[in-house]
Amino acid sequence: MLETIRELIFIIAGGILVIMLLVLTVAIFTILALVKKTKKAFNTTMNETINPALHEFQETAQNIKGTGQFMSKKTMAPVIQVLSLIKSISKGIGFFTTLGRKK
Repeated sequence: MLETIRELIFIIAGGILVIMLLVLTVAIFTILALVKKTKKAFNTTMNETINPALHEFQETAQNIKGTGQFMSKKTMAPVIQVLSLIKSISKGIGFFTTLGRKK
């Protein structure tokens, strides 16, 4: 009688083990499918949203850089030249006005 109960317990434990292995296998395949789907969604998001935004940001940065260079060459350089000329003329006038004076 005890041997029969022992064999019955082994059969039930084996059945439970097989069912647990099947559930674990299904869970693993489900997780793999979800990871693959998530990876595909991530790649789609990168290609359709983030990459174009980064490209536009880079173009904007290049435009700002070009604008800064233009402002430096076309507006600031002439202003600096005029101010330098005025300073030179004022020093020249100051030199000639102090020639006859004693210190």
